[in-house]
Amino acid sequence: MINPDSLQASSGFEQMSFLPEPDFNPIYPTPNTLPARCLSLMLNGQTFTHTHPELEQITGSWRLSAVIFTLKGLGWPVESFDLPAP
Repeated sequence: MINPDSLQASSGFEQMSFLPEPDFNPIYPTPNTLPARCLSLMLNGQTFTHTHPELEQITGSWRLSAVIFTLKGLGWPVESFDLPAP
């Protein structure tokens, strides 16, 4: 008896989905990392309005821009803006 799944795999054709792709499909960062910790804080309503010193006080790290860059790369819609230094 012929297995229909093996025919599809060997034919070289891929079944197309007629459902639209989801608009929001981010990847969660690796657990126990700074991006995961910051994302958890932001999902709980924490904002980092005072830039790097605020993040350092909460997490012990000064790398806010690297964390935001990583989260944006994973598909998270993080809103950020540049503040001029005094």
